[in-house]
Amino acid sequence: MAREFYSVPVCSARVHDYLLRGSNSFSADRRYADSFAAVQPRVRRLLRTERVFWTRAVCFMLDRGIRQFLDLGAGLPVHDGENDLAPFHGQDDQVRFVHIDSDPAAVAHGSMLLSRRSDNLYLQADAADVAHVVSACVQSGAIDVRRPVGILAVGLLHLIPPRSRPKALVSRYCSVFAPGSVAAITHLTPRFGGEHRAEAARLIAGPDRTLYPRSRAAVQRMFSGLKLVQPGLTLLSHLWRPGVPVSEFEGAQVEGLLGGLAVTN
Repeated sequence: MAREFYSVPVCSARVHDYLLRGSNSFSADRRYADSFAAVQPRVRRLLRTERVFWTRAVCFMLDRGIRQFLDLGAGLPVHDGENDLAPFHGQDDQVRFVHIDSDPAAVAHGSMLLSRRSDNLYLQADAADVAHVVSACVQSGAIDVRRPVGILAVGLLHLIPPRSRPKALVSRYCSVFAPGSVAAITHLTPRFGGEHRAEAARLIAGPDRTLYPRSRAAVQRMFSGLKLVQPGLTLLSHLWRPGVPVSEFEGAQVEGLLGGLAVTN
């Protein structure tokens, strides 16, 4: 890692990279993460499970012919081989990813990591501002709203406050894009973290954001108007795969982490 010549504020995307044993963090990020040593293993498992879900969701979307992806709350896209975009681009030269994040540090660092890929675009924007995000994507030529889009809201929605209407967010994106678009959602419930819930929330959200865990019923409503893909909204695990019955992986879930895929009509 390059030597650090000045102090930088903590960036939750880099904290997550450190927890995933990546190499894109600074000392401030590592000190922050290490101050929550008691919950590190639990949060690390959560992040790894979300990355597996993200990757398998993209594969599912590719199999349905989707070639343009909107990655909301993207953070840093590459974690030492996990969530590596190269294999997806290798399948088809038409594949494009637009990564959206509100944190300028995450956008700057992510853009640097993908600077050699012209088929990736990082945009600094609030994912809850649907009109602005869609307009920016269309004006850049990165997204064609006449074609289906893969919408990835992984690790994002539990960071969005009630005033920003998180329950309607994904359906609002889906209403803009062509039928056949697919949305992937993960969300934390109040069960995550157990007796260390407050510490886990601070490690996931970072020092300047708040975590908003929600009930299963509230997360279910985020799929309103969409057709859920089997196994539906379920607790996630490393073994999760779209189309596989929940009974085949119910012993390995991350407590308090829900996820699911849905298709627009």
